[in-house]
Amino acid sequence: MSEKRTIDDVVKKDREYWTGVMDDALIDALLHQHHLGNRNGSVFTTHAYDNTVKELQEKFEKPIDKQKVKNRIKTIKSNWSECYDVFKNGLSGFAWSPITKMWSAEPEVWKSLIQAKPKAKELKNKPIPNYDKLVELYGKDRATGEQSETASEMRQRWATSTGEGSMENIEDVDHLVAQNEVTLESCENVVDNNVGEASSKAKKRKTSKNEDMEQIMGAIQDVALGMREGNSALREGYLIFERSLARLPISEQDVFHLLDEIGIDSRLRMRAYLYLIKNPDMLRAFIGYPVEERKELLFTMMSNP
Repeated sequence: MSEKRTIDDVVKKDREYWTGVMDDALIDALLHQHHLGNRNGSVFTTHAYDNTVKELQEKFEKPIDKQKVKNRIKTIKSNWSECYDVFKNGLSGFAWSPITKMWSAEPEVWKSLIQAKPKAKELKNKPIPNYDKLVELYGKDRATGEQSETASEMRQRWATSTGEGSMENIEDVDHLVAQNEVTLESCENVVDNNVGEASSKAKKRKTSKNEDMEQIMGAIQDVALGMREGNSALREGYLIFERSLARLPISEQDVFHLLDEIGIDSRLRMRAYLYLIKNPDMLRAFIGYPVEERKELLFTMMSNP
């Protein structure tokens, strides 16, 4: 109990210490160090942390040190990871708004996603500041973590394995079926091939080995059946996603705010607004571009229709 209270106290103090403006400055500083190459794989160098601490100390009158920076990064990354695991780097029909800091989509699109991923319900009205910058910082790390083995690699591992562990991992089966990478039939073919290649050895195995295989195949069938039922809802959702592609990724009001934010002259603002409203793909490109260069990009797009 005392240990949990200590952890809660640390989290509370962390929230009280760091403001939204400080978080923005921290992420911008890390992104700058990332662009400078002060990073070994997924780990920032000591030089990068020293530079980040120095930059924050110059901007804010608080006793910021390296440990405080590392602790805050862990908190920010943890909150972002929950959202990234649902949306990855964007789903069809969804767009992250730099104005509201939230993911936006039509109600029916949200409904389909929540049916497929209940966790998404918690994120519907939850702001995730700096999501795009955090994707650049940590998206690759997240994609190459514990679940980085691809479906093709997993199938290859099954096909080349002849030992006892070749088909024992039911989580592998669940992972492949969940990604629509295999069907029940393809799983059965993999098993049949393995059995055929090792037929001479199989004769010497005990009856219990055959029973194990039957249990595995039964588990595969259960997983496949459940996924087929879920895929029906997903297919309906994907149709909605495709229809929503032609819609604006953010509201018209947010478009106006973005133009105002980059200082578009009032004489050109109406023309720029109508251009972005009529061209959703151009609007998506505009949103994804660095803020300080958006004005130049917009003029380029408008001059080359």
